[in-house]
Amino acid sequence: MLADEIVELAGIPAPTFSEDGRLAWLERRLAGAPGWRHRDGVGSLIWSWGEGRPRLLLLAHVDTVFAKETPLRFRRESGFLVGPGIGDNAAAVVVVLHVVEELLARGPLAAGAVAFTVCEEGLGNLRGARAACEGLRPEAAIALEGHGLEKVIVEAVGSVRARVHVTGRRKAAGEGLLPRRSSSIISRFLASNLIIGLGAGLIVPIFSLWFFLKHGQREAFTGPLFALGAGINAFASLAAPVLARRHGLVRTGVALQGTATLLLLGMAGIAWLPAAAVLFLGRNALMNMTWPVMTSFLMGAVHPEERSSASAVVGISFRLPFAVSTTVGAAMMAANPDLPLLITAALYAVGTVAFWVFFRSVSAPAQATLSPVP
Repeated sequence: MLADEIVELAGIPAPTFSEDGRLAWLERRLAGAPGWRHRDGVGSLIWSWGEGRPRLLLLAHVDTVFAKETPLRFRRESGFLVGPGIGDNAAAVVVVLHVVEELLARGPLAAGAVAFTVCEEGLGNLRGARAACEGLRPEAAIALEGHGLEKVIVEAVGSVRARVHVTGRRKAAGEGLLPRRSSSIISRFLASNLIIGLGAGLIVPIFSLWFFLKHGQREAFTGPLFALGAGINAFASLAAPVLARRHGLVRTGVALQGTATLLLLGMAGIAWLPAAAVLFLGRNALMNMTWPVMTSFLMGAVHPEERSSASAVVGISFRLPFAVSTTVGAAMMAANPDLPLLITAALYAVGTVAFWVFFRSVSAPAQATLSPVP
């Protein structure tokens, strides 16, 4: 009978602020029980007995975290009842009902009460429990939870509840994760960026392998070379804003990327190690100057509210082909160390020309800024 009543009660929807169905079930269930029953000011059902201030108040909330439309289906599994709201908190409500009924049937008890409380979960903010304690002023109180009926907890870490108000522009109809108002700019930028990413993936992650296969140099040479390159890149980035202000973002980006492409071709055509190292450092510096220029152009050209999503979409368009083409580049290099460099240079050239064709007549707004990137 106990388990049947737990399932029956749990089968009545009772999201916070909509607990009347369960309270009506309890009122019918307790119609012949000893004591008195009434609804308090916030709507909780109070079942009390004895005279005067309650020596003990038992609290069991009747609301659940589940929405009204949640399917309430239950099953027995390995000796357990399984389903939404069984443990939180139908089990506690029905158990306290049975236990108190049994105790009252054995004889008179000291003054006490059970509060079947409303508005416990979420935005209910313990309204029912606080109102019951304030109204009845019991000497002691025990809150019952179905998942913890086998434990008695007398001390625990407290909690602080905060209410957060979020304000902002209402989402326009049709607005989603992908930027739409700037789709024309982003789609063209994405196309050129995808070609560049495909080329970069062929060689950039495996430059150390190229130095080994073509020039017989191991980490003792490439490690310091790459470190020097990183330092040069940091200072080279400082020149990018100066060039962009003088020549414009599009012209500067195309000139830097085009020159870097020529240096990459030079690396493939030179057999002298010192010259290859110098070309490598120059190519790296120019390409690292290019990215902040191109990004600043994009941020100035797209709608201000779509800048974050535009940056994400364009970033994906570079990283995905970059990741895919690295394996292909390694296979090419095994056949001919210079082959990935030549194909990368060709792809860089196509991507650079595409960028110029797409954007040579597009001007980013005046408020677009370019800052050095470390």
